[in-house]
Amino acid sequence: MATVDHPAGIVLKSAYDPRTRSYNLNQSTLAKARAAHARGLNGGKPMQLHFLGHSYMTGFQSAAPYPTNTSPAQVTRLLDASGRMGKVAEGHRVLSYGSTLGARLSDDTRFTLAPEWTYISGHGYALSSVYRNTANTGDLTFAPGVPITHFEVVYLASTVTGAWSFSTNGGAGFASTSITATNPTIAYFSRVISVSAEPAVASLIIRPPASGHVMIQSIRAYTDTATSKNAIEVTNGAVSGSTAAGATVGSWTHSLNGYASTAQAITFYKPDLACIMLGTNDRNAGRTETEYINAMRTLAQQVQTAGGDVIFLREPTPTEQGFTDGLYGLADEIGAGLIEVGPDWPSTYANAKAEPYGYIGTDSSHPSPRGHTAIGRTVANALLAALWARPLGGVGLVLGVGGFALLIAVAVAAGAAVCVAVALAPVALGFNEQANEPRLQALDRCNPHAASIGRATWRLAPDPWQAPRQTPVPGWRS
Repeated sequence: MATVDHPAGIVLKSAYDPRTRSYNLNQSTLAKARAAHARGLNGGKPMQLHFLGHSYMTGFQSAAPYPTNTSPAQVTRLLDASGRMGKVAEGHRVLSYGSTLGARLSDDTRFTLAPEWTYISGHGYALSSVYRNTANTGDLTFAPGVPITHFEVVYLASTVTGAWSFSTNGGAGFASTSITATNPTIAYFSRVISVSAEPAVASLIIRPPASGHVMIQSIRAYTDTATSKNAIEVTNGAVSGSTAAGATVGSWTHSLNGYASTAQAITFYKPDLACIMLGTNDRNAGRTETEYINAMRTLAQQVQTAGGDVIFLREPTPTEQGFTDGLYGLADEIGAGLIEVGPDWPSTYANAKAEPYGYIGTDSSHPSPRGHTAIGRTVANALLAALWARPLGGVGLVLGVGGFALLIAVAVAAGAAVCVAVALAPVALGFNEQANEPRLQALDRCNPHAASIGRATWRLAPDPWQAPRQTPVPGWRS
């Protein structure tokens, strides 16, 4: 049997929307994220959407390699394909391992690494997941394969850090970062590298220092021009094995010697919205529900303190449903949202693996490509409904033209500007929500950015991707 929409017997103090399987997503809990989205749409810094969690988001299965088929990658594609959120693209590519532990970045064909580079397991950007040179020779190359104007390299510096160098597009000259050891403990640094004035396909070569080490944590490839700029950038910060609680390497709320703290990472990256999925590994480690909820509170409040909003992603197919029930109350307590990413998944891994679901892959515990698609669709639909900024207001006039309705919309945009847009819709649709959609799209064209986010109206977005309940979800086709 599939799980229920929300746990029986739990008092829900905030609004639950069964259409998007979301809880407590509103103007208050997402105020910072919505303002950041408006900022990105209006040409400012892109909204930073980060996913923090464990192997349910990392594409651990060899059949679902990171980063192509992970649920955050699906969310990126679906939001971008909606045409309603502005340009949505990958943000920071955190240098975590791929599906084969020994191969590390082998799943991501954009990377070429010399054998002198090795992965240091810190589990997610929360605890310094990095690639470090073991010798002072050998390059790390990243070729995103899409037109960009800039690279940004995030690296960690400590007492053994040397000045690494870089080159773009295979150039012979390497420029030094000039930042060396100045910190007795690990600290974050960022180097922005300009590639070209207009978007162009480019590659980045990183060369280790002549002595000492460099710890590369993430690389961001992006465009920054007036006509080509991202509105939202999605970063997958999840790594297999991560927990919310406990003084372990995989913990998101504790730091160890030689690792930066979670608060350091979150303060540096400053996600505008963090979607957090953790819990299974805490339960498997024998931690109590109270310990788990306390750790999730710590992590979420670190995001909020750094200026971002939080959405908890309730895991699908937990072996003990009650372990994550406390997330609903925690969302109420700290003003966070919650999305149920697997209410239609059978309650055991074996049943979720079997057809007609096929959500669990060949190792019987991690999502298959179909499972990642199912998670991505649910999250994307809820985010689209919650973040899509409507125009400030407007009226529409419907005129019959043959078998179509001519919809003329007049909208009041930000700054009291008035504009007019026209759309056609089949008369057969009738005057329901679907027939009203062209008028709303016309209004969007009048004021696509909804810059005055506080006065923007809200409306549930249509759900073009939601699969029928208890049926398999087909793979995403780009």
